[in-house]
Amino acid sequence: MTRDPRPRGVCTKCHLEAQRAVDPYPQLAGTPKQAVWAAQIRYRQAKAWRVECETRPELEPALSVLDTQLSARWWIDHRISSLDIVSRELAMQGLDTPAMVC
Repeated sequence: MTRDPRPRGVCTKCHLEAQRAVDPYPQLAGTPKQAVWAAQIRYRQAKAWRVECETRPELEPALSVLDTQLSARWWIDHRISSLDIVSRELAMQGLDTPAMVC
């Protein structure tokens, strides 16, 4: 069972609105709970992937997935993926510049 990402006593809608205020990336599509969880994943992955780019600058083009991937499900499915894995996946799909990947 996954832990509810909301602070105790805060409704999902209110939490999602507060999350949007601090999340610099576009809103994610999915159920409210998925969107909240996926936004947290994307935020955490953004930090980790930027660090990964410091040692492997060739992966930097794949960072555009932060702005272009709007599916909450995609972020949840890739919550433990390194940027290298995402970059390879995008290359296998023939995407030079990441776009909406489902």
